Amino acid sequence: MDLKSAILDAAKDRSAAKEIIIPGVEEAAYATPLTIGDLNKIKVQTENSGLDTETDTNVFMIINKLQDKDGKQIFTIQDRNEIKSMDWKLLSSILEQLNDMGEIEEAEKP
Repeated sequence: MDLKSAILDAAKDRSAAKEIIIPGVEEAAYATPLTIGDLNKIKVQTENSGLDTETDTNVFMIINKLQDKDGKQIFTIQDRNEIKSMDWKLLSSILEQLNDMGEIEEAEKP
């Protein structure tokens, strides 16, 4: 296998949805790792919101990435203000898990 194919295969292996534990909620949510496409979409949504703050970026990340067990988006843009009014510790826990999905364990060198 050439290097390009190996890299693309590694990316596919990492693209599966991972469980997101929400404190105080019995059922888990799920999310796929952030992609450059996701980040671009979130950036555009934040800029279009007219506020362009870190808070809005975080809210749009939650809106775009959290899914139920069937892969359906849990929140919509209409939920933005409700998400903003949620407890910060809860939101922080979700965001931490979303951001940790991008962690790549250091591979052993051959």
